[in-house]
Amino acid sequence: MVDQAVWTALISAGSAITGGVLTAWGTFKIEDKKQATLRQQATEQAKTEKEARLLEVRVEHLRWLRNRRQTIYLEFAQALEVARRAIGDSYVFAHAAAAASPSVKVEMSTTLGSALSNLSAVLAAVRIEGPAEVDKAATAVRAQVAAATALLSSCVQQGVLTDDDKEKYRQVLEKIGEKSGWFVTETQKVLSALEDLDGYP
Repeated sequence: MVDQAVWTALISAGSAITGGVLTAWGTFKIEDKKQATLRQQATEQAKTEKEARLLEVRVEHLRWLRNRRQTIYLEFAQALEVARRAIGDSYVFAHAAAAASPSVKVEMSTTLGSALSNLSAVLAAVRIEGPAEVDKAATAVRAQVAAATALLSSCVQQGVLTDDDKEKYRQVLEKIGEKSGWFVTETQKVLSALEDLDGYP
């Protein structure tokens, strides 16, 4: 027969072991949950940092793209202004072209041709840069400048500016103004959109 003192000792030892196991299990679960929380926080932090870096890269790209396009659009506008002045000077010159020497006529025609060539060269950059609507507007402007150049070059060489030529000149100037306005509107849309992070995908 087991002595009562032995039973008591065994029960106490069992209770102590059971309590120790339960305590250890509870500690393990708490620590496991803590580690899981830390891992989740680390994952979320890494995701946040990655998103922040991506946003920073996106902002820098849009800023670069906006500055690049703004520069090219401005170059086109400047080339257009040079062409307009050449066209205006040629129109004035055409009134007196009959009395001008052949060399002077050639010089004026060359000035017109150079202005158109310069505008065409910048148009190529606009076309590459895009987008499509800006390209269309710039192409339309260039077409009207080409029409004015062809008209005035002919008048300068012939030394004659007829009433019909004057009317054609007036019409083409109106179209240049109209297409130039279209170009400005489209460029403003593009540059404004690039101010917004959601403006371009």
